Amino acid sequence: TWDCLLLKMSKDIQFEPIMPFANINFWNEFNTLKLDKLKLDDKPFPIYGTYTIPLTKTMQGSVITISEKGLPGMKISTLGGIIESKITGLLRNTNTFEEFLKTNRKEVAEKMTLEMTEAIHKGAWLASPEALLKFYMLVHVDLKQYVVKYNFCMPQLKLPKIPLLKSGKAEKMLGKETLLSVESELVKVVQAANATQQGFLPPFLLIEHNKATNVSKCCDSFKPLLSPLQKDVHYLVAYIDPINGYPSSLLKNLIGAIGNSLHDKVSVTFLSLRDKIPKEGDKIELHDSLCFETLIDNVPTLEWDTWIMKEKDTIFEWNIDLKQHMDKVLIAESAVDLNLKLMKWRLVPDIDLEVVKNCKCLLVGAGSLGCQVGRNLLAWGVRNITFIDNGKINFSNPVRQCLFDFEDCGEDKFKAVVAAEKLKKIFPSVTATGIKMSIPMPGHPVETKEAIEEAKMNTERLESLIKDHDAIFLLTDTRESRWLPTVLAQLYNKICITAALGFDTFVVLRHGVRHDLHDPIKDGERLGCYFCGDIVAPTNTMKDRTLDQQCTVSRPALCSLASALAAEFLVSLLNTAAKVGAKSSEILEKCDRSPLGPNPQQIRGDLSTWNLSCLFGQAFSSCVGCSKTVVEEYSKKRFEFILPVLNKGDYLEDLTGITKMMKEVDMGEVDIIELEDSQSFSSPLFFPFVGRKKKKKKKK
Repeated sequence: TWDCLLLKMSKDIQFEPIMPFANINFWNEFNTLKLDKLKLDDKPFPIYGTYTIPLTKTMQGSVITISEKGLPGMKISTLGGIIESKITGLLRNTNTFEEFLKTNRKEVAEKMTLEMTEAIHKGAWLASPEALLKFYMLVHVDLKQYVVKYNFCMPQLKLPKIPLLKSGKAEKMLGKETLLSVESELVKVVQAANATQQGFLPPFLLIEHNKATNVSKCCDSFKPLLSPLQKDVHYLVAYIDPINGYPSSLLKNLIGAIGNSLHDKVSVTFLSLRDKIPKEGDKIELHDSLCFETLIDNVPTLEWDTWIMKEKDTIFEWNIDLKQHMDKVLIAESAVDLNLKLMKWRLVPDIDLEVVKNCKCLLVGAGSLGCQVGRNLLAWGVRNITFIDNGKINFSNPVRQCLFDFEDCGEDKFKAVVAAEKLKKIFPSVTATGIKMSIPMPGHPVETKEAIEEAKMNTERLESLIKDHDAIFLLTDTRESRWLPTVLAQLYNKICITAALGFDTFVVLRHGVRHDLHDPIKDGERLGCYFCGDIVAPTNTMKDRTLDQQCTVSRPALCSLASALAAEFLVSLLNTAAKVGAKSSEILEKCDRSPLGPNPQQIRGDLSTWNLSCLFGQAFSSCVGCSKTVVEEYSKKRFEFILPVLNKGDYLEDLTGITKMMKEVDMGEVDIIELEDSQSFSSPLFFPFVGRKKKKKKKK
């Protein structure tokens, strides 16, 4: 019982030491704050802790809870729950462990106690008793190892022995009528705290009770306690006591402040609130609260205990391994975010990682380029990736396609499905989807009813996928398989990036905005698509080809270069204001910039010369992929337009006027292009007029 506990104190009050408890949610939110806002800023910043009555009667220790709601900028819910008091403090996080070790803790403590001593001497505590309770946390968080170390300083006065005059349950000590009056006044105080102090009760309350009228009221200041006592007036000091045993040591600083402000001894009655007081309601009943009366003498000199100690000369150091309290998936998420957010500390503070994280990417092709682009996007924090491919994994794939291994071969496994599964194994938090489907392609005729229905279904499905994604990557190994995605990306004005390989050359290019959304005056020349350099429509490049012509034969590391540039291209574009409409130019300095640099229209590499070039290609008005004619024809007719494209090799050329244009051209005035041995019209890298050898002009 409470009476028995207090009797153990004999003639003097004993105090229960206070201990902080920083919970896991606090450290999780602090890690986010450190990464996103504090970065390298190691100046102390304000936080607060809270305390309330013990949750159970067997709970030991006097606890101040440091939770995530005490961090700057956190929203606080004031609805429901049990009333609390709060203690304000400072937290300083050092950037290195060495800095943590060499911090002058004595200097920190002296500064705190000087401010608190001044608050007592000048009487600031009388109207603001919260000035008597302060703390300081010195912290080092290892964000890579998820280990926290911290010391806790909470200055508390060293007091002489405080005589205990009498003690007991509140009703026994105060009387039933007086207690009812006090309870009624506490209801008003709690309601006011909810309205003005975010639901926090002041740490100490001075309650004046008039015995003649049996009316209690809460004083605005502690000054009346130090004044000559009035007839029929009795004062109570009420406080939330977060302990089941002896009174909390939180009381020490108030007793010391009272003693330092007195010249003579004074008897003070304390009401230790140990009942669960709801934040809302119109009734409080103090069944378990405790009253005790003390005799406080003058305390002329203020001496302080500061840092919580392990031994006499050793400051207690908390060591917390957060990994023990974290799910492995959450650790992975945090680690991925860490590597990216560190860029913002010094290198690219203005980069928007959230727009990258939230970008839904559709990868058309799950081969060498698709696998590598998927990995690169994952490293950039992209959380939503979809693969499209109809191919199966064979034994030649794992050495070149980084998401497959030997165990995937010979099992009739589809590339798109396995690629998505492997991304989720690498990073479980990614939303990765693999879709096995064929893309309707020009020059690949569909003649049977079943083939036509399948082509129509695949066209509609591809349109739906492109509509639902933010960025489209064209990563297949034939030109014709890139045509329909190009048209659909134009229709929905999506970011569309093509990567294609030759033997020792590659191209990575971005398609421009849809024709009707382009403003020549504001935006300059409209950027071309993958097909804008062609004067022939894509056809069946797999027909009548030898094995080396059917496969994309390229130097093995070429894919890594191209896929890296494709992923970086997207991240840079997403960090421009115009996104898909970012301007480009032949002069790199005139291209729209992101925090990562300028955004050209295309990048071409040549391993034979170790050359990398940023080039510009404008839209072709008769382009078979992005021209107004093609996009509007598809928009009006949908599959009725697609069917003749698949079945008639010259349909697109006739539609766009290329056939007519070629008939009108005087071939004697045209430069003849000689393709290199490694390139042909079947190569996905084919893009006329760039990197080609020319023959001399023929004279008329």
